[in-house]
Amino acid sequence: MLGVSAAPVTGGASAAMSMAVGAWMTGGDGRLMEQLRDASGMWDKVLIRLVPRYKYARSARLPAARSREVGSDLGTTLDFALAEGRR
Repeated sequence: MLGVSAAPVTGGASAAMSMAVGAWMTGGDGRLMEQLRDASGMWDKVLIRLVPRYKYARSARLPAARSREVGSDLGTTLDFALAEGRR
């Protein structure tokens, strides 16, 4: 139906976001998946828009990612946040 070997079914957007962030952090490496909640050796920075940050920032942090809020109210642009993450 989807043309993929496997696909998760979640109970909502927050659960799907947690799973997506965890998959991104591990890059599909089973050893790293088992290690989650300890983000050593993984990508762990996630950019979150300022407006919906409360609900979804918590979902992104569930697999041990660190969130960085971006938005005009903070004076932080996406370009600035991306450049800052490269340091």
